[in-house]
Amino acid sequence: MNDEIKKMTIQVHLTEYSALRDEILTLIKWGKNLIIASLSISGAIFSFALNNQTYWSALYLVVPLSTLTGWLWIGNHWKVNTIGNYLKENISPKINHLLNSQLDVHNNVLEWEENSSKKIKSNRRERITEWLAYLLIFVGSGILSLILLLTESTGSFGQRICELEFPYFFLINGIMLLSVVLLFMKRQSKVFKYYGKK
Repeated sequence: MNDEIKKMTIQVHLTEYSALRDEILTLIKWGKNLIIASLSISGAIFSFALNNQTYWSALYLVVPLSTLTGWLWIGNHWKVNTIGNYLKENISPKINHLLNSQLDVHNNVLEWEENSSKKIKSNRRERITEWLAYLLIFVGSGILSLILLLTESTGSFGQRICELEFPYFFLINGIMLLSVVLLFMKRQSKVFKYYGKK
């Protein structure tokens, strides 16, 4: 491969790398906005329902809204990881190979994703704590809304559910919360499996 073709190939890879890094940064910002939106929406609904008992049933809306933002956040996080892994496993090695063959030295560049992977591998406890915080953001408000709905009535757990204004919606909300928890756990286990085999 002549020098001009190598330079063009490196430039193409660097352009792709730069575009994908920008996409990662955009996705991270969007993920943070999802967290803010989930907390804001839940807070507004709680405030609305708790200040006026007439609208107590508005608490049923917390779970679908927080679940939706949780699902979106998980998908967003998956995209960030996928792009980062692609950069680390495909683009960086190609650029390093081309540069090293051209310069006859062993010098690696674009090591951000590799260093990030090492941090994830070495800080498993920190990673779990971070995911538990995210889980609390997207599921905690839903659990709180269901508990508040149950405080309307007395009796056993089953009796309280049956006495609710919308018992089936309550059960659907519970299933939605469970789906987010399971999706978080599945995603987290895939992340640890991926980084554990490296």
